[in-house]
Amino acid sequence: MDIEEDEEAPILLGRPFLTTGKALIDMETGEIKFKVDGNEVMFNLNNMVQPKKMLECYQIDLVDTLVKEQQETSPPGVERVLVQLIEQEEQGEMRKQT
Repeated sequence: MDIEEDEEAPILLGRPFLTTGKALIDMETGEIKFKVDGNEVMFNLNNMVQPKKMLECYQIDLVDTLVKEQQETSPPGVERVLVQLIEQEEQGEMRKQT
């Protein structure tokens, strides 16, 4: 693969990827060897950096904030419909009286 290396992004390889080239997995030594187009790459799983534990989930915080902003700027759908119906009824009654 011809891409920029990013040490922060983990590479997850599943079975479909392993079938695209020759892959040799040696669990005793903790090594994975890939052979693709005559090139061979070896990874030592024992030396790999473990992923950091995520202590907070910022996506949920962001969603909660956006939902709150939306609720503050527009009335709920049911309330809006009821207000419109009441206004229409009042206008209809006013027309009948005149």
